[in-house]
Formats: sequence, C-alpha cells, structure tokens
Amino acid sequence: MNLEEIEEELVEIPLTEHEWDMVAWLIAEVKRLRGENAELRKQLELEHDQRDRLPINIILDAPPFHDSGRFVEVETDDGKSIRVGEWIEKDGYWALRITELPKASAQKIDSEWEIEFIR
Repeated sequence: MNLEEIEEELVEIPLTEHEWDMVAWLIAEVKRLRGENAELRKQLELEHDQRDRLPINIILDAPPFHDSGRFVEVETDDGKSIRVGEWIEKDGYWALRITELPKASAQKIDSEWEIEFIR
C-alpha cells in the first residue's frame, strides 16, 4: 500500500483534530525522508560508478620538457594496454581525447582474475 492509498483510507477513520495534525506531520515527514533517501541513493550510485572506474596512465618515453618524450601507450596500473579515447587534431597539435575512464569488471577465468574493459 502506498502513501496516497493510506491517506485515502485515513479519511474513513474518525480522528480528533490533534490526531489529524499528527497524521499530516507524519505524512509530510515520510515524503521528506523519501526525497532525502532518493538523493542519497543517487549520490551512492555516483560514488560506486566512480570507484569502479580504472585509473589510466599515458606512457611517454621521456619526461615532459621542451623537447618532450614521444607517446608510447595508454595502460592500466598493472601494465595492461588499453584502447581509450580518440586522437584528434586540435590547434595544430594532436590530442588524445579521453571522454570517460573505462569500467572494470572482474571475471574469474581458469582460477585467475582477469580484468575486462567495458566502454
């Protein structure tokens, strides 16, 4: 039974003015808590989504300097190469545009854990 159905059934019950005030307060509080709960759930989902994203490393063959190193690859912390983003030309330069980090999901394969990258 949802809150609206409860409110409709309460109309049939003889209550004092004080009891009606308490019912109104309880209904308002339930609605407030539902809204708060929905916001907390959204925040929790966002935190879980961010936690499930893998950090990436863009590998160069030298440190940044005037004649900087060349691009080598993009990889995860454990050294696995990944394809992420796209190369675009931007203001006379080339940029590796990464719009989102890959998600990681663990799958048990042949008694070893392997990372599967999901876009």
